[in-house]
Amino acid sequence: MPPVPVIRPGRSGRVGFALYIAFGLSVGAALIVYLFGRLGATATWKGFLSVWPATVSVLPWFLLPLTAAALSWRKLFPRRDTPAIATAIRLTWIGLGVNWLLPVAMIGGELVKLRLATAMGWRAAPLIASLVADKTAQVSSQLLFTLIGLGSLVALGASLADGVQAVVVLAVFAAAVYGFYRIQHLGLFGGLTRRLAALAGATGQGMRAGARRADAALRRIYARRRAWWGALGWRLLFRVLLAFEIWLTLRWLGHPIGVWEAITLESLAQGARAAAFFVPAGIGAQEGGLVAAGILLGFPGEALLATGLVKRVRELIIGGAALLAWQGHEALGLWHRHRRQAAALAPTQDS
Repeated sequence: MPPVPVIRPGRSGRVGFALYIAFGLSVGAALIVYLFGRLGATATWKGFLSVWPATVSVLPWFLLPLTAAALSWRKLFPRRDTPAIATAIRLTWIGLGVNWLLPVAMIGGELVKLRLATAMGWRAAPLIASLVADKTAQVSSQLLFTLIGLGSLVALGASLADGVQAVVVLAVFAAAVYGFYRIQHLGLFGGLTRRLAALAGATGQGMRAGARRADAALRRIYARRRAWWGALGWRLLFRVLLAFEIWLTLRWLGHPIGVWEAITLESLAQGARAAAFFVPAGIGAQEGGLVAAGILLGFPGEALLATGLVKRVRELIIGGAALLAWQGHEALGLWHRHRRQAAALAPTQDS
């Protein structure tokens, strides 16, 4: 199979991207400095170092939410193209690692999954359609999860006025999500599908045909309502399972909480991170959302910030391993291509 091409931006695009990253990192760094200054860096670090058993415990636990995310993506394929569960988990793991640790605005992971799956010989149209629909499921589940957290926050004691303001913001977000879905459903998503088709190796007329096939495959996904709602359910479960990290860490810090409180904190931390998508890895935003929600529920800010650091360490360890696995895939593919090229040139050289 020919190598998968890479779309490289021009000089102006690289400059704009560099400015975007610099701005996002500046905002994230400012948030982190503010949180440590306000809550006390010494107390936070002591709290973090005291819960290393919790940090170790959340690493194997993450296999459960990872599997839920992979099952969500897998539900979106037609039966004959459904990947093996182990392959779906591996590619989902790599995609999450890319989105966690690289400045890719939470979409680079999908492009890496596309590149790797294409190199494995997957059919382009259902693959592209599944990635677009999976991103819609991610955004939709984030909206639902954050809404659940806000409702729970009000029920657990936050002011109704704060809850109403947040719901208004979420309503605007929901309208944007629905518009995103309708654009796909009406077949007006050709611009992105053409880009993805190009990344999958199509050119010229083949790229246009590939975009049409991807649009048709996307409409078929949304027509399979049971599969779509199943994917959304698995993605929501992925978010709920991540709340275990907060539940376990705060118990180690001497502030035991209920499962529902942990879900509330996780949902609002994830919501803050999603809202600050322009900040690489949501640095500072996720921690700020967690601290703000936890303080409203009566938990000490130092313990909440230490909990946020546990989540970051999990991302660094699991995401770092995912990036190494991705580069291993790329190196192996390069080696195979080199061997094929050498074998093709061997007869010519012998003659």
